[in-house]
Amino acid sequence: MAEPEPYKRTEQDARNEYVKDLRDVIQCVADVHVYPVRHPEQSDLWLLTTAGGDAGKLVLKLKNGKKLLFEVDQHVRIRKDEEGFRVTTVKYIYVLWRDNDIELFGWHYHPEDNPPDNVVFPHVQLYDKQTEADRKCGCEVHPLHGHHLPAGRVALEDVVEFLINELGVVPCKENWQQVLETTRKRFEALKTWGSAPKPT
Repeated sequence: MAEPEPYKRTEQDARNEYVKDLRDVIQCVADVHVYPVRHPEQSDLWLLTTAGGDAGKLVLKLKNGKKLLFEVDQHVRIRKDEEGFRVTTVKYIYVLWRDNDIELFGWHYHPEDNPPDNVVFPHVQLYDKQTEADRKCGCEVHPLHGHHLPAGRVALEDVVEFLINELGVVPCKENWQQVLETTRKRFEALKTWGSAPKPT
């Protein structure tokens, strides 16, 4: 009797697993929903974004009582391989804001949005938007403002861990470390393009 063929992920399996992991990661710091939207002109492109927050951004509570805003945007394609279907990231934008007008810094990867800056590699951008008061007192714009600092691929898990451990964002889940460890392992196992492995 022939051996049954091993199970292969369906397109729906791949999409649902990916959305669940993304939702679990984001809900470590914000109580929101994540939903996929199919691109109106490219049937294999899905836009993953968040619902709720302040003007489309997630509101993060800090231990000192203040808040930050967090923008999360991912574009993914669903591809077929020998194991069935998998999701591959073709764009990500993760940006921290002090408020709706003041960006602090962000992690970007958007090779398909090539013009006008011609930056196709993952990078970090620092922002130093000058206010009228800054200009009056003679403050200079930070020399790295607007430049693209090369970076390896950055997992959303690493960004969320940074928010909690380094910036003092209050986690929304007591088991946030376990959640990030679980989703990060799946991300590392399924990814098809580069970053340095997470230190153990």
